[in-house]
Amino acid sequence: MAKSTIPITEGFDYQARWFWIQATRLFRPDTKVVQVDYEANSPRGFDDVIVHYNPPIKDEFDKPVHMDCFQLKFHVCKNGAFTYESLMDPKFIGAKSNCLRSKR
Repeated sequence: MAKSTIPITEGFDYQARWFWIQATRLFRPDTKVVQVDYEANSPRGFDDVIVHYNPPIKDEFDKPVHMDCFQLKFHVCKNGAFTYESLMDPKFIGAKSNCLRSKR
């Protein structure tokens, strides 16, 4: 039973580390980061760590980005790694429908 809790604990540690990496950006003198949320209530599906910008940063299409939302996963599997296709498979992630879709 104890072995099954190790991946969960390591996953929480990974998520917390990513939060603190993002939170340290608040202390940079040239930062546009104004807030970093941990386990936010929204947006659903990408709520583990959210980085808010003010003024917004620009994406590769010169569109304003007000926030970056991260859904962090840590997975341990005795029979190998998983792929990006796995993360888009509703059965693999425990979703009822596809949640990662391109808007383009």
